[in-house]
Amino acid sequence: QPSASDTEDEFWAFHQQSSESSKDTEASDGKKYKMPKSSYPSLQAEMEDFYREVINLLRDGFTTQTTQSFFLISAEDDVNDSLDHNKVPIKDGAVRFNVMTRLAEADPDKETDYDVTMLLQVNGEICDFEVGGKKSDNGVLKVPLHTNTDYVELFEAKDIPIRKGRNVLTLYLFYYSPALDRYLVGQSMPCNIESDKAYEGKTVENTPEDKTGKVVTITDKDDVPDEQIYYSRIVTDKDFISYDVDEDMNDIFTLKPKPDLHYFMINDNDDRGPCDRSGIMIMFDNGELKPVWGGKTFGRLSLKKTDLRKELIIGTDFKEGESHHLNWGYLEAFNEFDDGYPHTEMEVIKIPG
Repeated sequence: QPSASDTEDEFWAFHQQSSESSKDTEASDGKKYKMPKSSYPSLQAEMEDFYREVINLLRDGFTTQTTQSFFLISAEDDVNDSLDHNKVPIKDGAVRFNVMTRLAEADPDKETDYDVTMLLQVNGEICDFEVGGKKSDNGVLKVPLHTNTDYVELFEAKDIPIRKGRNVLTLYLFYYSPALDRYLVGQSMPCNIESDKAYEGKTVENTPEDKTGKVVTITDKDDVPDEQIYYSRIVTDKDFISYDVDEDMNDIFTLKPKPDLHYFMINDNDDRGPCDRSGIMIMFDNGELKPVWGGKTFGRLSLKKTDLRKELIIGTDFKEGESHHLNWGYLEAFNEFDDGYPHTEMEVIKIPG
C-alpha cells in the first residue's frame, strides 16, 4: 500500500471515519454524487473509502476540486491477485507485475488530463524499465492519463542490477496537469525482492554529490542553535522579492533572475534521531523532469548518522519574465530506520520582466 505521505492532499485534515456504504448521496447544494465504478475490485475498494470521505465533506457544505491518485500492484498472471510488495517475485533476473492506477476526481462529473512520469530505483540506482510495452528513456517514462479511468499495464524490469539476497525496487509516479498547472502528490511503491543469485544489469548515469551544487553540512549542534535546525528557506535575501499563496495553496515566490535554490534535508527521521541515509535528487519544472545537476537528470545526496542537516544550494538560469512551477526534492533509497520515500516540495517561482 502507498505510504501515508502518498495520501496527503489539501482537504485530508477534514477527513473523518465513516462506516456509511450508500452508493450515492445528496450534498448541501442539492446535487447528487454517485459512487464511481472501477472494473477492478481492489481499485474499487480504495475509491469507495476515498469517496465516502468526500461525500461527507460535500454534504457538510465543503467544496473541493481535489484529484486523488490510486496506485496498486498485482500479480503478472492475474490482475485481480493483489501482490504483497514485501514479497515481489523475480525470475531469471527479471521483475514483472501489473501496475494499477486511477486518478479519481472528487467530483466524478469532472474530467482532466494528466501526465504521469514514472521512475524506477533499484538498490539506490535509477534503472530503465517498461510499462505496457513502452520503454523508459534514460530512466524516465512519461505517459498520459485521463481522470476517472482505470489503467492496468504490465511492468517489466529485465536488465537491472540485482544482488544475491534482499533487494529494494521502488517505482515512483509523479502526476502533473498541463491544463491546470497542478501537481498531485507523488506516489512510491517500495518492493522487497529476494534473489538466490546476483545479476549485473545496467543503471542510468547520475551526478555525484560533490558536483550537484554547493552542499552545506551541519554535524555539530554547536554550529547552529536548536531552534535553527529546522529552519529552511528556498532562497536567501539576495534573491528574494516577495512571497504569496494562490487559490490552490501553492507557495508563490517572486525572485530576482538566476536565483540560487536551497533544499534542506533534516536528519531527524520523525524524531527518531539521525541515521545513515542516501537517495537521488530530482526536479520537475512546469511538469518536465529537468537535467539540472551537472547536466544529468539525477543527482546523489546522502547523510551520515553524524549529520544533523544538509543544505543543497543549486544555481538556476531562470530569466526575466519566466514562471517556473517546481516539484523537486529527494527520492530516498536507503534509510536505516524505514523504507525510503519521496521528500519533495512544490513552489511557483516568478521572475518579473
